[in-house]
Amino acid sequence: MIVHATVTDHTSPPRSSTVRKKAVRVLVVDDYVDSADMVAMMLEAAGHTTCVAYTAEQALELAPSFEPDVALLDVSIGGRSGYEIGEAFRSHASLRSCRLVALTGHVDEAARRQSEAAGFHRHLTKPVELGALYEAVAGDDQRPSCAPPKGWSKQG
Repeated sequence: MIVHATVTDHTSPPRSSTVRKKAVRVLVVDDYVDSADMVAMMLEAAGHTTCVAYTAEQALELAPSFEPDVALLDVSIGGRSGYEIGEAFRSHASLRSCRLVALTGHVDEAARRQSEAAGFHRHLTKPVELGALYEAVAGDDQRPSCAPPKGWSKQG
Protein backbone atom coordinates (compact mmCIF):
# COMPACT_ATOMS: atom_id res chain seq x y z
CA MET A 1 0.00 0.00 0.00
CA ILE A 2 1.35 3.42 -0.97
CA VAL A 3 0.13 6.47 0.92
CA HIS A 4 0.49 9.92 -0.60
CA ALA A 5 0.45 12.78 1.85
CA THR A 6 0.96 16.50 1.62
CA VAL A 7 2.97 18.03 4.42
CA THR A 8 2.32 21.68 5.13
CA ASP A 9 4.99 23.60 7.00
CA HIS A 10 3.18 26.47 8.73
CA THR A 11 6.48 27.99 9.86
CA SER A 12 7.66 28.67 6.32
CA PRO A 13 6.93 32.04 4.77
CA PRO A 14 4.13 32.09 2.20
CA ARG A 15 5.07 31.89 -1.46
CA SER A 16 3.40 35.03 -2.70
CA SER A 17 4.07 38.48 -4.04
CA THR A 18 4.24 39.86 -0.50
CA VAL A 19 7.62 38.21 0.10
CA ARG A 20 10.43 40.16 -1.47
CA LYS A 21 12.40 38.11 -3.96
CA LYS A 22 15.59 39.97 -3.04
CA ALA A 23 16.81 39.55 0.51
CA VAL A 24 17.18 42.77 2.46
CA ARG A 25 18.92 43.77 5.66
CA VAL A 26 16.40 44.43 8.46
CA LEU A 27 17.11 46.05 11.81
CA VAL A 28 14.49 44.97 14.36
CA VAL A 29 14.23 47.33 17.34
CA ASP A 30 11.93 46.36 20.20
CA ASP A 31 12.41 46.33 23.97
CA TYR A 32 10.14 43.29 24.22
CA VAL A 33 12.82 40.64 23.65
CA ASP A 34 10.48 37.78 22.66
CA SER A 35 8.70 39.93 20.10
CA ALA A 36 11.94 41.21 18.58
CA ASP A 37 13.43 37.73 18.37
CA MET A 38 10.27 36.23 16.84
CA VAL A 39 10.05 38.93 14.17
CA ALA A 40 13.74 38.45 13.34
CA MET A 41 13.26 34.69 13.12
CA MET A 42 10.32 35.05 10.71
CA LEU A 43 12.27 37.45 8.51
CA GLU A 44 15.31 35.17 8.47
CA ALA A 45 13.04 32.26 7.46
CA ALA A 46 12.01 34.42 4.48
CA GLY A 47 15.67 34.84 3.52
CA HIS A 48 16.38 38.28 4.96
CA THR A 49 19.38 39.23 7.10
CA THR A 50 18.47 40.66 10.49
CA CYS A 51 20.07 42.47 13.36
CA VAL A 52 18.19 42.91 16.64
CA ALA A 53 18.44 45.79 19.11
CA TYR A 54 16.52 45.81 22.38
CA THR A 55 17.19 49.46 23.28
CA ALA A 56 17.30 52.74 21.38
CA GLU A 57 20.97 53.06 22.25
CA GLN A 58 21.74 49.64 20.76
CA ALA A 59 19.83 50.55 17.61
CA LEU A 60 21.77 53.77 17.16
CA GLU A 61 25.06 51.98 17.82
CA LEU A 62 24.42 48.99 15.51
CA ALA A 63 22.68 50.70 12.58
CA PRO A 64 25.65 52.52 10.98
CA SER A 65 27.73 49.34 10.64
CA PHE A 66 24.78 47.05 9.79
CA GLU A 67 23.40 49.54 7.21
CA PRO A 68 19.82 48.24 7.16
CA ASP A 69 17.58 48.54 4.13
CA VAL A 70 14.60 48.45 6.50
CA ALA A 71 14.22 49.30 10.20
CA LEU A 72 11.27 47.92 12.16
CA LEU A 73 11.00 50.30 15.10
CA ASP A 74 8.90 49.93 18.22
CA VAL A 75 7.67 53.49 18.67
CA SER A 76 7.31 53.12 22.46
CA ILE A 77 10.74 51.71 23.20
CA GLY A 78 12.11 52.72 26.59
CA GLY A 79 14.43 55.70 26.88
CA ARG A 80 13.76 57.11 23.43
CA SER A 81 10.86 56.83 21.04
CA GLY A 82 11.05 54.98 17.75
CA TYR A 83 10.28 58.33 16.14
CA GLU A 84 13.47 59.75 17.63
CA ILE A 85 15.43 56.77 16.35
CA GLY A 86 13.99 57.36 12.89
CA GLU A 87 14.93 61.02 13.08
CA ALA A 88 18.49 60.06 14.03
CA PHE A 89 18.62 57.70 11.05
CA ARG A 90 17.57 60.54 8.74
CA SER A 91 20.47 62.66 9.97
CA HIS A 92 23.04 59.90 9.30
CA ALA A 93 24.28 59.79 5.68
CA SER A 94 24.44 55.98 5.41
CA LEU A 95 20.97 55.51 6.95
CA ARG A 96 18.92 58.13 5.08
CA SER A 97 17.59 55.63 2.55
CA CYS A 98 16.56 53.12 5.23
CA ARG A 99 12.84 52.31 5.00
CA LEU A 100 11.25 53.01 8.39
CA VAL A 101 8.40 50.81 9.60
CA ALA A 102 6.63 51.46 12.91
CA LEU A 103 5.87 48.26 14.84
CA THR A 104 3.64 49.17 17.75
CA GLY A 105 0.70 48.40 19.96
CA HIS A 106 -0.81 51.81 19.15
CA VAL A 107 -3.75 51.04 16.85
CA ASP A 108 -5.53 54.40 16.75
CA GLU A 109 -5.62 56.71 13.76
CA ALA A 110 -3.65 59.41 15.62
CA ALA A 111 -0.73 56.99 16.00
CA ARG A 112 -0.84 56.21 12.27
CA ARG A 113 -0.80 59.92 11.44
CA GLN A 114 2.12 60.45 13.83
CA SER A 115 4.08 57.67 12.12
CA GLU A 116 3.42 59.19 8.73
CA ALA A 117 4.34 62.69 9.93
CA ALA A 118 7.61 61.29 11.35
CA GLY A 119 8.55 59.95 7.92
CA PHE A 120 7.74 56.30 8.48
CA HIS A 121 6.81 54.31 5.40
CA ARG A 122 4.42 51.96 7.20
CA HIS A 123 2.66 51.57 10.55
CA LEU A 124 2.18 47.96 11.70
CA THR A 125 0.34 47.03 14.86
CA LYS A 126 1.15 44.21 17.25
CA PRO A 127 0.53 41.40 17.01
CA VAL A 128 1.63 41.78 13.40
CA GLU A 129 0.21 39.54 10.71
CA LEU A 130 2.98 37.70 8.88
CA GLY A 131 1.78 38.79 5.42
CA ALA A 132 1.72 42.44 6.50
CA LEU A 133 5.23 42.10 7.93
CA TYR A 134 6.61 40.63 4.68
CA GLU A 135 4.78 43.27 2.64
CA ALA A 136 6.18 46.11 4.75
CA VAL A 137 9.72 44.76 4.48
CA ALA A 138 9.36 44.27 0.73
CA GLY A 139 8.21 47.85 0.35
CA ASP A 140 6.49 47.21 -2.94
CA ASP A 141 2.89 47.52 -1.80
CA GLN A 142 0.68 50.09 -3.47
CA ARG A 143 -1.04 51.48 -0.35
CA PRO A 144 -0.20 55.00 0.75
CA SER A 145 2.30 55.08 3.57
CA CYS A 146 0.90 54.23 7.01
CA ALA A 147 -2.57 53.53 5.61
CA PRO A 148 -4.46 50.88 7.54
CA PRO A 149 -4.58 47.47 5.88
CA LYS A 150 -7.63 46.47 3.88
CA GLY A 151 -10.45 45.45 6.20
CA TRP A 152 -8.88 47.16 9.23
CA SER A 153 -11.27 48.54 11.82
CA LYS A 154 -10.82 50.27 15.14
CA GLN A 155 -12.93 47.62 16.83
CA GLY A 156 -10.20 45.06 16.06
